[in-house]
Amino acid sequence: SVKDFCPTHVVHLAARSHVPSSFANPERTWAVNVMGTLNLIEAVRKYAPEAGLIFAGSSEVYGRTFQKICPVDE
Repeated sequence: SVKDFCPTHVVHLAARSHVPSSFANPERTWAVNVMGTLNLIEAVRKYAPEAGLIFAGSSEVYGRTFQKICPVDE
């Protein structure tokens, strides 16, 4: 656990990333991806507040944006 380990850095890569599964069971996907991330952030905030946190995602968060010809403007 974050409390026991006391990390200085956290790289968060955990998620349900299989798109067909996410559409088949969106509630589970939201529970794992959103609430899991929130739980991790809260644990880091509480037990390792000085730790750096990197959250990585995939291009799927942009949805159908990549079907357009123009580049994504972030």
